[in-house]
Amino acid sequence: MNPLSLQDLVGKFGAVLQKRHRGTFGGLSIEYEPGYHIVVRTTERVASYPEFSDRRFSPLDEYIVLRPVRFSLADLRDGLKEFLEFASPVRFNAEIDIDANRIVIVAGTNEDVTTLRDTVIERRYAVPAEAFTVRRGGLGGPT
Repeated sequence: MNPLSLQDLVGKFGAVLQKRHRGTFGGLSIEYEPGYHIVVRTTERVASYPEFSDRRFSPLDEYIVLRPVRFSLADLRDGLKEFLEFASPVRFNAEIDIDANRIVIVAGTNEDVTTLRDTVIERRYAVPAEAFTVRRGGLGGPT
């Protein structure tokens, strides 16, 4: 079977995992090198999720790889949402990096980076400060 023909099924699989395992599911991505893999991230030390035995998803079996992560995707989303609610009036971009299992915040100046780092450290979010990466970089547009 051509792995590219599995895209819709992979999306449904990820949605089911996200819904049923909100507190432990760390995200899903596809890697093409070396070889095709469906990477399922989890905060639990498990050999599989029950959905791996679901016949609807059996065409994915040979491609699934589990990777441990510290933070669930739901926790990262909650942390990002809270950060956006309380962030200072500094211009920045923010996103979740599923591969790095982090909330990445990019500011345009070193001064803004310092301000945003201080914000991360001073407030309590759904995830600890270690879940955030604040760095300087180009800004693609307003947040």
